[in-house]
Amino acid sequence: LQEHLSVMQKRLEEQYRTPEGRKILDQITDRELRRLKLRKRENEKNSQEIFDWSGPHTEVISVRDSLKKSLLLLHAGVLALDPHTGAVKAWIGGIDFRTQPYDQILARRQMASTFKPVIYSAALEDGMDPCEYLDNDSVNVEGFDDWSPENYDRSYGGKYSLAGALAHSMNVPTFNLFRMIGFEKVDSVWGLMGFSFKLDNTPSLAMGTAEASIKEVASAYSCFVNGGYTVKPYYIVSIKTADGKTLYKNSQADTTQRVLSDRTCYLMQAMLQKAVNEGTGATMRSVYGVDLPLAGKTGTSQNYSDAWFTAINPGLIMVSRVGASTREIHFNSGANGSGSTLALPIVALTLRKVQQNPPLSERFFMPFPD
Repeated sequence: LQEHLSVMQKRLEEQYRTPEGRKILDQITDRELRRLKLRKRENEKNSQEIFDWSGPHTEVISVRDSLKKSLLLLHAGVLALDPHTGAVKAWIGGIDFRTQPYDQILARRQMASTFKPVIYSAALEDGMDPCEYLDNDSVNVEGFDDWSPENYDRSYGGKYSLAGALAHSMNVPTFNLFRMIGFEKVDSVWGLMGFSFKLDNTPSLAMGTAEASIKEVASAYSCFVNGGYTVKPYYIVSIKTADGKTLYKNSQADTTQRVLSDRTCYLMQAMLQKAVNEGTGATMRSVYGVDLPLAGKTGTSQNYSDAWFTAINPGLIMVSRVGASTREIHFNSGANGSGSTLALPIVALTLRKVQQNPPLSERFFMPFPD
């Protein structure tokens, strides 16, 4: 996390040092000063501990400048789970607990394309096949100011299979799939997978306007590789006295329930492996050289405000999300702000180290079923 975000933090700060960037940051800062009722104190200076990737330091700084630094910080969380039991293997709640104690694992943010597997799971549960084709033609939605879904690369035309559309995170085919299967079926799968956010039946839902926490995403994605069952993350296996008497033992047996069929789980594994091997998550292989058996999904919310990546294996689920504290602060392009460039590298750098440690990789990673 430090290796990657220390670089990306500098790039974000450079963006907001441009004339246009400074103007936007000043406007956001003015609004926040008014909201916090600190406008009269904005030039007041105090000694404050400042977070920096090169090391925390104390600085005498004005309220206004302190707020600017805070607004520009990239926050991130990473959660790794055993998808069969929910046992937590890694929980990184933020960039620095001393100065930024808010737990990003529990923060609810817009899911963007990490929502799409919910739609595709609903379609598979409804009997559709990965090889069925979806239209990629431009479409306007009546009654919503002629809103029209756009693909990330703004391409249109032709058709995409369900598998191809999910692997390349295509918006227009996904929107057409959403219209085909209907809101009720998507909403049903969403609830069964354990998400708490109440969905609104709007066209933009297909693009991922729903919100969820890293914890919810990791739990939900676990069902793809554990036979379709829900899991709840837990941190304590058991508590024993000094003489060995068990005071507490964790058990998921009474809380798990079947939410997806074997067929859907098997097909989602194949489709999401395609996303890593040749789709939006392909830099896992081509740039970072991770050849562990993986499926995965990227997510890039509107205006690059939040970046997501989820890595999936039958032995481990790992989810990362990166974004500033307010959606108004973000990168201006996907070259820095997309899920594949902002969130995926955190997981990739971690898994590359796991790959270089055979006992560790054998412990956590297993092949997908044929």
